Amino acid sequence: MLRSLACVACAMTLIFGCESSDDDPEAPADTDAGAPRAPAPDTGPSASPAPPEERPPPSPAPEPPPRAVTSESIDVAGKPRAFVLVTPGTYSPVRRYPLVLVLHGDGLDGAAMRAAFPFDDVSGEEAVVAYPSGAGLGWDLYGPAETNEDLAFLIALVASLEARFAIDPARVFATGFSSGAFMLNQVGCRRPSLFRAIAPHSGGAPQEPDDPTATRWDNNFTRCADQTLGGGPAVLVIHGTADTVVTYDSGEFAASYWAYVDGCQPTRSLHDATPECAHHDGCPAGKPVVLCSVPNLEHALWSEAGETAWTFFRAL
Repeated sequence: MLRSLACVACAMTLIFGCESSDDDPEAPADTDAGAPRAPAPDTGPSASPAPPEERPPPSPAPEPPPRAVTSESIDVAGKPRAFVLVTPGTYSPVRRYPLVLVLHGDGLDGAAMRAAFPFDDVSGEEAVVAYPSGAGLGWDLYGPAETNEDLAFLIALVASLEARFAIDPARVFATGFSSGAFMLNQVGCRRPSLFRAIAPHSGGAPQEPDDPTATRWDNNFTRCADQTLGGGPAVLVIHGTADTVVTYDSGEFAASYWAYVDGCQPTRSLHDATPECAHHDGCPAGKPVVLCSVPNLEHALWSEAGETAWTFFRAL
């Protein structure tokens, strides 16, 4: 009997000996056992980490194209009126730009003002800037508003540039020095909707000695024809404390004038990191009035005037 079982086992070995089962622990796991094998990666403690992927340094931002500077003129009541215009090199009609007018002092014109006070260097690609020339290298400050050729010029210039360029009509600003600052205050009084904000530098408050339609406010401040309380522009006054041509008290009074017209308190406080500039308290929203008193500055442009004025304009 035992011999018979042994014979049966031998027979089965002969029949199935060439087949292997996946469950057979002795079956080879790799049918390519004779092929060469790649060495295993070195993961031991002595292995060197793979170097980080090296990336080229970022390319510097391309310089914008140069700003376009042109000498131009427009016809106002039959007379050509000159100005220098500066537009951004990256100007695009699909966006809206602020417009800034820069008014010169006596004895200069628009081109000379840009040479002395290149406001477009501060505004850069963000604004269209115009430097108008007053008649006779000055400005008609007190000729009655209805017949004042310089006032008509500034109004026409703003309208012309708004028609030609993508100007934001709610962001039309102006700055000026000396008689240009006086002119800005006159325009702010006579045509308060022309400029959203003004930054007169070394000028004085509005006066109306020759306009029979002008009156006085209850505190005896000048009241231009049709002027209303709360209707003036936002104002940044810049004045040197050592100015003997247009004395410092003129700038002090200009700030007090606009604080009254715009509805601010007469008191002032420092609100930012510019120690020269004090803000009138209690001004209505969007109508700040600020006085920047520059120590020891005579009748000259403050080196920080452009940056300070542009920061003031941009915040509105």
